Amino acid sequence: MKAADRFKDPPTRVNELWQTDFSYLKVVHWGWYYLTTILDDYSRYIITWELCKNMRSDDVERVVSKALDITGLAVD
Repeated sequence: MKAADRFKDPPTRVNELWQTDFSYLKVVHWGWYYLTTILDDYSRYIITWELCKNMRSDDVERVVSKALDITGLAVD
């Protein structure tokens, strides 16, 4: 399914719209882990991801900052 099939105003270029996902999974004998991903909606490319032991705000900030660094974008 294309983004144009789902969204009224789909992205038209890279880094126009990102999607984030925070999933948790249990690793046997290790415990719970949280997989954080940031995906570019236009290219469908995962910009960055990280597997964290906790789901704290600083974990989320770190992953978003990493995506900004990778793409060379700045926060306005």
